[in-house]
Amino acid sequence: MKTLAFNVMSFNEFDELVNKNVPGAKGKYEYCAEEECSNDIDKAYVGVDGKLDEYDRKELADGNLQYRSWPLFNLLVEKGVLQPGNYLIRVSW
Repeated sequence: MKTLAFNVMSFNEFDELVNKNVPGAKGKYEYCAEEECSNDIDKAYVGVDGKLDEYDRKELADGNLQYRSWPLFNLLVEKGVLQPGNYLIRVSW
């Protein structure tokens, strides 16, 4: 068994980070809608390292953000908004 440390944020906090720092979001990104989340869940992102492939980079630049939370985390790390590591998004409304 392995123990991991996580940076924990709410879906609202992630929305704010994306809308503030990702031009393709155009201020309209909503994590729960884009990821089709149900209520009262936690979603883990392990090993976010800031590396983006060209496909994801183009999709984000074009504003295609549905199901793109992993590349969004990596873009935020690349921009220096977040540190590399493990992240947990809490969804509860």
